[in-house]
Amino acid sequence: MLGRKPIPQAGQKRRFNSKAYLAISKALISSLKPPINNQIVSDSGAAHHIFDTKRFFTSLSNFTRIPVSTGKSDRSLSALESGTVTIICKFRSITLTKCLYIPQINSKFPDY
Repeated sequence: MLGRKPIPQAGQKRRFNSKAYLAISKALISSLKPPINNQIVSDSGAAHHIFDTKRFFTSLSNFTRIPVSTGKSDRSLSALESGTVTIICKFRSITLTKCLYIPQINSKFPDY
C-alpha cells in the first residue's frame, strides 16, 4: 500500500518516525491546557507521573526542587511540588501517588 511501511519480521527492529511521533504527542499534550474534557496523556514508559495543572491534584506538598531528566541529556525540568492524583474513568478510579507538578512541561515538550 502507498505510504505504509512493511511490518518487521522476527528479529528485525521496528523503526518509528520520530517526527510523526512528536507531532502526535505534542497534539495530545496540548489538549491538557484548560479548558479540557477531562483528558490526560498516559505514557507507560515514563519514570514519573507528571502534571502541569494543579487542578488534577487532590493533595500537594512542597519539597526541595528536584531535576527531572528529559529525552535530551543536556536538558532537565524542575518539579515544584509532589502529590496525589485520582483519575476517574467511567466507573473506576485510579490513584497515582508521588506525582510531580511541573508547570512548564507543556511549553518545554517540543524541545525534548
